[in-house]
Amino acid sequence: MQVTGTIPSPRAAHSSCCIVRSNIVVFGGAKKNGGFTSNELYLLDLRNEKSPKWSILELDPESPKPQQRYGHSLIYYKPYLVLFGGVLKEKNNLSNELWICKIDYNTLFSSCQFKWEEVKYKKPQGPFPKPRLYHTTGVIKSGKAKGMIMLFGGRDSEQKALNDLWGLRRHRDNSWEWLIAPRKGT
Repeated sequence: MQVTGTIPSPRAAHSSCCIVRSNIVVFGGAKKNGGFTSNELYLLDLRNEKSPKWSILELDPESPKPQQRYGHSLIYYKPYLVLFGGVLKEKNNLSNELWICKIDYNTLFSSCQFKWEEVKYKKPQGPFPKPRLYHTTGVIKSGKAKGMIMLFGGRDSEQKALNDLWGLRRHRDNSWEWLIAPRKGT
């Protein structure tokens, strides 16, 4: 595949996800020398299979954006990109930050500026997943938890493997809430 445009630098431990109609976004990661890649949001436009093209989504310069990081997760939860956790460049600390960026497909290829927003939770005292990296996220497609984002596992600050399962849901008032998934047995 011959790809043109502003191609992301080589990276590992980044995150990516597909958004509607054959478009992939990439965020963050680590460089070969152990450094951090930029915190730009790259878009791979695959609408035309013969000429796929990379670009950087234009972000509102007045709004905050997530720090550079690696080992985080990124998922498309229509109409939001949802970014969680990872190792932050500042102080090399693990994070349990949750960021969202509204991506409306109708404005994806216009001159629209997108905005990241750090989520402030409905229940300020928690519960929240502990800071982590190398975890996975997915959206439940059926059953009682249909439409909920699930977060599983990863590693904590002591490199201990985690096997906890969390649900994240968005309420009608646009607030977000973490729930500890019920567990049977040991």
